[in-house]
Amino acid sequence: MASLEKNFWQEIRKKLKHYQWLRLESYATQGVPDLLGTTQDGMFFTVELKVTKSKRVKVSPHQIAFHKARLNSPSFILVKSLVQAPLKKSQLYLYHSSKLDQLLTNGTEPSFLVPDGWLNFDQHLSSVLAEFNLARKNP
Repeated sequence: MASLEKNFWQEIRKKLKHYQWLRLESYATQGVPDLLGTTQDGMFFTVELKVTKSKRVKVSPHQIAFHKARLNSPSFILVKSLVQAPLKKSQLYLYHSSKLDQLLTNGTEPSFLVPDGWLNFDQHLSSVLAEFNLARKNP
């Protein structure tokens, strides 16, 4: 799966240019997400990349611990499912850390599916980050 996640990272770099991305290669601290993103207005967020060929998503115990410790932070798991959908293309699912248990229990679910995949992903991520930022300002 490592090469699939590397290819996924390359897709993100090419398709999501509205954000600044830093690929985090941390062998010293296990569980740290794959990407640190920055919005145009300076908000930081992390993204764990996962690629799956089934409904289930493998997440290491260290990754689970990282996300559970950051339930109130803009930390996400972005899943690319290679399961052949009716349209014969991959699908993207975006989960906030607070939904990790759902992902682990149920696998990918339609309610977390990004409509139209890459076509609307930038807009979808911007909306999720804006909601998160608003919730932090108005607790």
